[in-house]
Amino acid sequence: ASSAIRDGLPAHTLVTVAPVLNGKLALTQFLRLGAAADLGADPDAKIDTRGLRAQLDGGKAVEVAGYRLSPELAGALDAATFDLPDAVRLGWIEVSSSDALSPASARALDSLTARGFSVRSKILAGPAFWLTQEIELLPDLPALCVGLLGEWPDSGATP
Repeated sequence: ASSAIRDGLPAHTLVTVAPVLNGKLALTQFLRLGAAADLGADPDAKIDTRGLRAQLDGGKAVEVAGYRLSPELAGALDAATFDLPDAVRLGWIEVSSSDALSPASARALDSLTARGFSVRSKILAGPAFWLTQEIELLPDLPALCVGLLGEWPDSGATP
C-alpha cells in the first residue's frame, strides 16, 4: 500500500491489518517456514534460508508452505518498507495474543503521529495467521476494519 501511495494512488484513509514494517525481515520469516520444513528429525539442524534465497536470486521460484514464491515477488517484498509519504488517516489493527501493541508497532505509530498522521489503533485477539500453514479465522476482523473507517466522520464508511 505504501508503494502504491508513493506512486500516486490517492489515499485519505488507510486501514492496515498486521502491516509489514520491514519487507526484508518478513521475507526472511517466510523463507524460514520453508527451510524449517527441510529439517526433518535432526535435532542439531539449524534453519538456514540461504539456499532458498540463492534460488530466488538465480531467478527460480521456490515453494514455501504450499505457496509458490516468484523471484519478482520476493524481490519486491525484500525491498518493501512501511513508509507513507503524506499524512493520512491511518487505522492500525494488530492481531495479537497480548493486549498491548508490539514495541515495533508502538515505535512506528509514534513516528507516524509525530509526522502528522491521524492514527487509530486496535488490537484484535487472535493467532498470527500469516505465520502459520493452518487456516485461521478472525470473524471480528471485517467489522473492526469498517469500525475504524467510521471513526473519521467523512471517510465515507457506514459501520
